[in-house]
Amino acid sequence: MGVVILLALAGGLAIIAGLTLNSAKRDGYLGPAGPVPMRGHRRKVVWLTDLIILAFTAFGVLWPLVVTPVTVRAGVEVLPPPRDLVPWSYKWDPILGSSTSGGLWTLGLTVAAVVIGTLWWRATVESSPGFPLQYTPPEGLGPVQMEYIRIESVPAKSLTATLLYLAERRVISLTQTDRAGWSIRGIADEAQWDLLDPVSRRGVAALRVNTPGSEFRADGTVMAGKQLNRATINIAEAVQDWAFDNDLMVKKRSEWWIRGANLVALVLALEGFALWLFPATMWGIPFAVFFGVTARGWLSGVGARRTPAGRELWSRAGGFHRMLMTDSAESRFDFAVRKDLYTAYIPFAAAAGVAPAWWAKKYEAAMGEPAPQPDWYDTTMLGADGFSGGTGGPDFDSFESALSSSIGAYTISASGSGGSGFGGGGS
Repeated sequence: MGVVILLALAGGLAIIAGLTLNSAKRDGYLGPAGPVPMRGHRRKVVWLTDLIILAFTAFGVLWPLVVTPVTVRAGVEVLPPPRDLVPWSYKWDPILGSSTSGGLWTLGLTVAAVVIGTLWWRATVESSPGFPLQYTPPEGLGPVQMEYIRIESVPAKSLTATLLYLAERRVISLTQTDRAGWSIRGIADEAQWDLLDPVSRRGVAALRVNTPGSEFRADGTVMAGKQLNRATINIAEAVQDWAFDNDLMVKKRSEWWIRGANLVALVLALEGFALWLFPATMWGIPFAVFFGVTARGWLSGVGARRTPAGRELWSRAGGFHRMLMTDSAESRFDFAVRKDLYTAYIPFAAAAGVAPAWWAKKYEAAMGEPAPQPDWYDTTMLGADGFSGGTGGPDFDSFESALSSSIGAYTISASGSGGSGFGGGGS
């Protein structure tokens, strides 16, 4: 293409030169005395020059019109970039990567995540002190206190267990008023209340039944639910204050680092699976595994440790829990000696999450007779509402249901009014 352009330019210059020479041939040249016409050999030179100019002009003008440029593209074989031999196709590269070395690194990091995460979590777990069998709960402890020192968390049925415990201690009475309502009445004076543990006293303060003749009704209303909810919060706060104020437990905030690492692992796992920071999604697997292993760091007890006194109390509470849960020959013998153990330990069984039917069955297996009805638990509804037909023992589901329905009514009311379900939002 460049040659064609040059020839065209040459043709143009030839035309300009021809015009100039023709003018000189016609007019001659300018001498000292004026124009002088050309003669002889000079005129021949001019004509020869005209022929050359004509040839260049024809060549420069006609060549671009006749000649058509052609572009030829020739393929050159180029070797593909090097790639490791892998047992999967390239379609799996975004997931598994493009090399076996990356897979091996991922496998190694995953194993390391399991080992490091497990060791880190186990470092937050207290070693067991041993739980020799105990037939009585630790002296001076209520059911919620015993469970808290055993599992380092407030039991789910803390309010139910506390009210049953106070009824068994004869400071309140429990009376079923209808299928969905219960009456809680105070029957003890201030001196008798002072003999109780601080958790039980502080817990029921919201119900205002600490004087003789005072009454609270769990009837499913919002107001009743608000007071019961406040009592539940009081119990949780009181048992934690009791454990730390009496040097039974101490804070160990360094154990909370596992929770921070757990959150970081979750973020990195999500970014790995989304291909934000890593070339293949498999790189998110080690972080996901570490997150799963260390998720137990969010369990209750992490960030706190029992003192030597707390561990000794833990051992006794755990031994008593064994008696509640196991059907051993020793526990059957103890039932035979003291028949009142069944009713006395019902609140502790409730706090430990032992089903009333199981506790009644345990008594029946040991004594060969149906479990007795506690005299401090006055239910007027027989059959499915008051008794469990399988063992003849009392069924506490109706009492638990009355408490739950009242708290549920308050929670719904508080949520609907924009308040919190934990007090202060309802009316």
